[in-house]
Amino acid sequence: MSAAAYIRRSSEAYFHVASAVLGRQTVPRSELYAATNAIDAISKHWPRDQNIEVYIDASYVVSGSKLKGSERQGRLDSVNSDLWHMFYKAMDMSRITKIHKIKSHMNKKEYDESETSKE
Repeated sequence: MSAAAYIRRSSEAYFHVASAVLGRQTVPRSELYAATNAIDAISKHWPRDQNIEVYIDASYVVSGSKLKGSERQGRLDSVNSDLWHMFYKAMDMSRITKIHKIKSHMNKKEYDESETSKE
């Protein structure tokens, strides 16, 4: 398994998404594919009346998620264009309102003390 995402709502664990990455196995592809699968799963299983905020530790994905319209073309023409097409399709069909950048590999104490846990 190269891509994984843990989806949580409050203190309840909802589900875990894991998968092998399509094509080449690189860290950016793994991060992007995990985010795409998580967003797709959230959109299918999250209560319809709630907007969704996502927390990701991959700067590559967070910066790409903020692009709109023609700003996306650079990503869509990149070496990982296959996954960016999938990611943007999932984002456009979702109720994701914001993607936040978080610190990587936080332990519970670091998370509890972070601004992320207070949002």
